[in-house]
Amino acid sequence: MTENEFIEKFKDILETEVEITFDTELSDLDDWDSLTVMTTVGWLKGLNVNATVSELTSLETVKDLAKKAGVAF
Repeated sequence: MTENEFIEKFKDILETEVEITFDTELSDLDDWDSLTVMTTVGWLKGLNVNATVSELTSLETVKDLAKKAGVAF
């Protein structure tokens, strides 16, 4: 998965058209709530990435999330 594909999929999960970059703070996203975090856990599981809700809620930026997914370097 490319970085752009990751961003687009994450925007789909958030159901938003807001511009998101790897520098975007997760806490600044109105739609980054418990339901979205759980959906993201499921998405990552589909990518063979184990993540817990507490792990994801401790992340600060979209880049941190992408790193967890093995996308950003």
